[in-house]
Amino acid sequence: MDGDRTELITAHDLTAHDLATELNLSVETVWKYTRNKKIPCIEPGGRQYRYKLTDVLAALDISTDAEKTGEYQIAPAKKLTYEDYLNIPEEPGYRLEILDGVLAKDPSSNIPHQLASRRLQRILEDYFWEIDPKGEVFDAPLDVTLEETTVVQPDLFYITGEQIGTIDRSSFHAGERKFSL
Repeated sequence: MDGDRTELITAHDLTAHDLATELNLSVETVWKYTRNKKIPCIEPGGRQYRYKLTDVLAALDISTDAEKTGEYQIAPAKKLTYEDYLNIPEEPGYRLEILDGVLAKDPSSNIPHQLASRRLQRILEDYFWEIDPKGEVFDAPLDVTLEETTVVQPDLFYITGEQIGTIDRSSFHAGERKFSL
């Protein structure tokens, strides 16, 4: 390690893991930002990186008080409905849902989540093929309206063979029907 670079590292410098925890990001996202030079870092050598939180926050234009999870409306003027939901423009990289009339905006699923979801879907399809071959396992994105002011996009859900005729081409309106999410 170069002597000059060693002096740059202080007790306040964060590892990629520490920075990911602080910003509520995955370590992979921190590394991606580092590779793409979106965030400043110190390179002491050997593919090691250290970060100064204030410098990273400034580079990402984030204040330390910023919300670190999905965005939610607080006390909307009115409860949003399925019709309102249909008029909300899609936003790449986010999943939008309405929960009891409040818009919820969450980041899209990551690759490990998608892999697990796909494997679980295969298991469920094999299982339900044996006990209800007319039933279907669906995966996201597909709108499920639980009530007029609650629209979700579950990762997976099952509809029995008896219920299959109740779905339309774009969404499933649960109403009083029972189904599995």
